Amino acid sequence: MFTKAWKLYCPSISKKEPSVYWDWSNGSDGVRIFEVFCADLTGHTSYIIVRITRNTEDECNAEFSGQLTDGYFEDYRGNVRGTEIAPSKVKLDLSLVAAMRQGVWARDISDIRYGISEHKYISTKCEDSAKVILTYFGKTEVREELEKARSEYDAIRVKTYGWHGEETPENKALLTEASKRYVNVLAAAWSVINMCLALEIRSGKQRRV
Repeated sequence: MFTKAWKLYCPSISKKEPSVYWDWSNGSDGVRIFEVFCADLTGHTSYIIVRITRNTEDECNAEFSGQLTDGYFEDYRGNVRGTEIAPSKVKLDLSLVAAMRQGVWARDISDIRYGISEHKYISTKCEDSAKVILTYFGKTEVREELEKARSEYDAIRVKTYGWHGEETPENKALLTEASKRYVNVLAAAWSVINMCLALEIRSGKQRRV
Protein backbone atom coordinates (compact mmCIF):
# COMPACT_ATOMS: atom_id res chain seq x y z
CA MET A 1 0.00 0.00 0.00
CA PHE A 2 1.07 3.59 -0.61
CA THR A 3 -0.32 6.68 1.13
CA LYS A 4 -0.02 10.32 0.08
CA ALA A 5 -1.43 13.47 1.66
CA TRP A 6 -2.22 16.99 0.50
CA LYS A 7 -2.94 20.21 2.38
CA LEU A 8 -5.55 22.14 0.42
CA TYR A 9 -7.06 25.59 0.83
CA CYS A 10 -10.74 25.72 -0.05
CA PRO A 11 -12.76 27.79 2.46
CA SER A 12 -16.10 26.63 1.03
CA ILE A 13 -15.29 23.05 2.04
CA SER A 14 -13.27 23.46 5.23
CA LYS A 15 -15.85 25.67 6.95
CA LYS A 16 -19.05 23.74 6.25
CA GLU A 17 -18.33 20.19 5.08
CA PRO A 18 -17.87 17.26 7.48
CA SER A 19 -14.87 14.98 7.24
CA VAL A 20 -15.35 11.87 5.12
CA TYR A 21 -13.87 8.38 4.98
CA TRP A 22 -14.61 6.36 1.85
CA ASP A 23 -13.19 2.89 1.32
CA TRP A 24 -13.75 1.58 -2.21
CA SER A 25 -11.26 -1.26 -1.91
CA ASN A 26 -12.19 -4.41 -3.79
CA GLY A 27 -10.73 -7.43 -5.52
CA SER A 28 -10.14 -5.74 -8.88
CA ASP A 29 -8.88 -2.31 -7.77
CA GLY A 30 -7.05 -3.46 -4.66
CA VAL A 31 -6.71 -0.84 -1.95
CA ARG A 32 -8.59 2.40 -2.64
CA ILE A 33 -9.23 4.66 0.36
CA PHE A 34 -10.10 8.35 0.10
CA GLU A 35 -10.20 10.57 3.19
CA VAL A 36 -10.91 14.27 3.67
CA PHE A 37 -10.24 15.82 7.08
CA CYS A 38 -12.09 19.10 7.64
CA ALA A 39 -12.48 21.45 10.59
CA ASP A 40 -14.47 18.92 12.62
CA LEU A 41 -11.29 16.86 12.97
CA THR A 42 -8.43 19.28 12.33
CA GLY A 43 -9.79 22.25 14.26
CA HIS A 44 -8.76 24.54 11.39
CA THR A 45 -11.16 26.30 9.02
CA SER A 46 -8.53 27.63 6.65
CA TYR A 47 -7.50 24.31 5.09
CA ILE A 48 -8.38 20.64 4.72
CA ILE A 49 -6.24 17.53 4.58
CA VAL A 50 -6.73 14.92 1.87
CA ARG A 51 -5.24 11.48 2.32
CA ILE A 52 -5.31 8.79 -0.36
CA THR A 53 -4.20 5.19 0.04
CA ARG A 54 -3.77 3.07 -3.08
CA ASN A 55 -1.57 0.25 -4.26
CA THR A 56 1.13 2.49 -5.75
CA GLU A 57 2.21 6.13 -5.76
CA ASP A 58 1.05 6.55 -9.37
CA GLU A 59 -2.42 5.35 -8.41
CA CYS A 60 -2.48 7.85 -5.53
CA ASN A 61 -1.65 10.68 -7.94
CA ALA A 62 -4.25 9.51 -10.47
CA GLU A 63 -6.91 9.28 -7.75
CA PHE A 64 -6.11 12.79 -6.55
CA SER A 65 -6.33 14.22 -10.07
CA GLY A 66 -9.64 12.47 -10.65
CA GLN A 67 -11.13 13.77 -7.41
CA LEU A 68 -10.12 17.32 -8.36
CA THR A 69 -11.76 17.25 -11.79
CA ASP A 70 -14.93 15.19 -11.44
CA GLY A 71 -14.98 13.67 -7.98
CA TYR A 72 -15.23 15.11 -4.48
CA PHE A 73 -14.00 18.56 -5.60
CA GLU A 74 -16.04 18.74 -8.82
CA ASP A 75 -18.19 21.64 -7.58
CA TYR A 76 -15.13 23.57 -6.41
CA ARG A 77 -12.99 23.42 -9.55
CA GLY A 78 -10.77 26.48 -9.78
CA ASN A 79 -11.20 27.26 -6.10
CA VAL A 80 -8.89 24.60 -4.68
CA ARG A 81 -5.20 25.25 -4.19
CA GLY A 82 -2.57 23.63 -2.07
CA THR A 83 0.39 21.34 -2.05
CA GLU A 84 1.48 17.80 -1.22
CA ILE A 85 2.70 17.31 2.34
CA ALA A 86 4.81 14.67 4.03
CA PRO A 87 2.64 12.15 5.93
CA SER A 88 4.45 13.06 9.15
CA LYS A 89 3.59 16.77 9.02
CA VAL A 90 0.04 16.71 10.36
CA LYS A 91 -1.40 14.84 13.34
CA LEU A 92 -5.03 14.21 14.14
CA ASP A 93 -6.79 12.98 17.25
CA LEU A 94 -7.03 9.23 16.68
CA SER A 95 -10.16 8.90 18.80
CA LEU A 96 -12.02 11.35 16.54
CA VAL A 97 -10.87 9.60 13.39
CA ALA A 98 -11.87 6.24 14.85
CA ALA A 99 -15.31 7.55 15.79
CA MET A 100 -15.85 8.85 12.27
CA ARG A 101 -14.87 5.52 10.72
CA GLN A 102 -16.91 3.46 13.13
CA GLY A 103 -19.98 5.51 12.16
CA VAL A 104 -19.43 4.57 8.49
CA TRP A 105 -18.89 0.90 9.35
CA ALA A 106 -22.05 0.76 11.46
CA ARG A 107 -24.13 1.94 8.50
CA ASP A 108 -22.50 -0.66 6.25
CA ILE A 109 -23.32 -3.48 8.66
CA SER A 110 -26.91 -2.29 8.86
CA ASP A 111 -27.17 -2.48 5.06
CA ILE A 112 -25.76 -6.00 5.08
CA ARG A 113 -28.27 -7.20 7.68
CA TYR A 114 -31.10 -5.83 5.53
CA GLY A 115 -29.72 -7.50 2.41
CA ILE A 116 -29.54 -10.87 4.13
CA SER A 117 -33.05 -10.58 5.54
CA GLU A 118 -34.34 -10.00 2.00
CA HIS A 119 -32.10 -12.70 0.49
CA LYS A 120 -30.60 -10.11 -1.81
CA TYR A 121 -27.03 -9.88 -3.02
CA ILE A 122 -24.87 -8.56 -0.19
CA SER A 123 -22.48 -5.73 -0.99
CA THR A 124 -18.84 -6.55 -0.25
CA LYS A 125 -18.03 -2.95 0.73
CA CYS A 126 -18.16 -3.53 4.49
CA GLU A 127 -16.38 -6.87 4.17
CA ASP A 128 -13.63 -5.42 1.95
CA SER A 129 -13.06 -2.61 4.44
CA ALA A 130 -12.85 -5.13 7.27
CA LYS A 131 -10.30 -7.28 5.44
CA VAL A 132 -8.03 -4.31 4.71
CA ILE A 133 -8.06 -3.23 8.35
CA LEU A 134 -7.67 -6.78 9.71
CA THR A 135 -4.58 -7.08 7.54
CA TYR A 136 -3.32 -3.76 8.92
CA PHE A 137 -3.66 -5.10 12.48
CA GLY A 138 -2.18 -8.49 11.59
CA LYS A 139 -5.41 -10.43 12.25
CA THR A 140 -4.92 -12.95 9.43
CA GLU A 141 -6.95 -15.77 11.01
CA VAL A 142 -9.99 -13.53 11.48
CA ARG A 143 -9.73 -12.36 7.87
CA GLU A 144 -9.53 -15.94 6.58
CA GLU A 145 -12.58 -16.97 8.62
CA LEU A 146 -14.52 -14.02 7.17
CA GLU A 147 -13.53 -14.94 3.61
CA LYS A 148 -14.59 -18.56 4.22
CA ALA A 149 -18.01 -17.56 5.59
CA ARG A 150 -18.60 -15.28 2.60
CA SER A 151 -17.60 -17.97 0.13
CA GLU A 152 -19.98 -20.48 1.74
CA TYR A 153 -22.85 -17.98 1.67
CA ASP A 154 -22.28 -17.08 -2.00
CA ALA A 155 -22.07 -20.74 -3.03
CA ILE A 156 -25.37 -21.67 -1.36
CA ARG A 157 -27.09 -18.54 -2.68
CA VAL A 158 -26.12 -19.44 -6.25
CA LYS A 159 -27.31 -23.00 -5.63
CA THR A 160 -30.66 -21.62 -4.49
CA TYR A 161 -31.29 -18.51 -6.58
CA GLY A 162 -28.74 -18.84 -9.40
CA TRP A 163 -29.49 -19.44 -13.08
CA HIS A 164 -29.72 -23.20 -12.53
CA GLY A 165 -30.59 -22.94 -8.86
CA GLU A 166 -33.37 -24.77 -7.07
CA GLU A 167 -35.54 -22.91 -4.56
CA THR A 168 -36.19 -26.01 -2.49
CA PRO A 169 -37.01 -25.82 1.24
CA GLU A 170 -33.73 -27.60 1.95
CA ASN A 171 -31.65 -25.07 0.00
CA LYS A 172 -33.50 -22.13 1.56
CA ALA A 173 -32.82 -23.52 5.03
CA LEU A 174 -29.14 -23.95 4.20
CA LEU A 175 -28.99 -20.40 2.87
CA THR A 176 -30.59 -19.03 6.04
CA GLU A 177 -27.98 -20.78 8.18
CA ALA A 178 -25.13 -19.64 5.94
CA SER A 179 -26.35 -16.04 6.00
CA LYS A 180 -26.61 -16.07 9.79
CA ARG A 181 -23.09 -17.44 10.07
CA TYR A 182 -21.75 -14.80 7.69
CA VAL A 183 -23.36 -11.95 9.63
CA ASN A 184 -22.07 -13.35 12.92
CA VAL A 185 -18.52 -13.75 11.57
CA LEU A 186 -18.62 -10.24 10.09
CA ALA A 187 -19.86 -8.75 13.36
CA ALA A 188 -17.13 -10.63 15.24
CA ALA A 189 -14.53 -9.28 12.81
CA TRP A 190 -15.64 -5.71 13.46
CA SER A 191 -15.54 -6.37 17.22
CA VAL A 192 -11.89 -7.38 16.81
CA ILE A 193 -11.21 -4.25 14.78
CA ASN A 194 -12.89 -1.98 17.33
CA MET A 195 -10.91 -3.65 20.11
CA CYS A 196 -7.67 -3.02 18.23
CA LEU A 197 -8.67 0.62 17.70
CA ALA A 198 -9.52 1.01 21.39
CA LEU A 199 -6.14 -0.38 22.41
CA GLU A 200 -4.44 1.99 19.99
CA ILE A 201 -6.38 4.93 21.41
CA ARG A 202 -5.59 4.01 25.01
CA SER A 203 -1.91 3.64 24.17
CA GLY A 204 -1.94 7.32 23.19
CA LYS A 205 -0.77 6.75 19.64
CA GLN A 206 -1.48 9.39 17.05
CA ARG A 207 -2.27 8.23 13.53
CA ARG A 208 -0.32 10.48 11.21
CA VAL A 209 -1.90 12.04 8.16
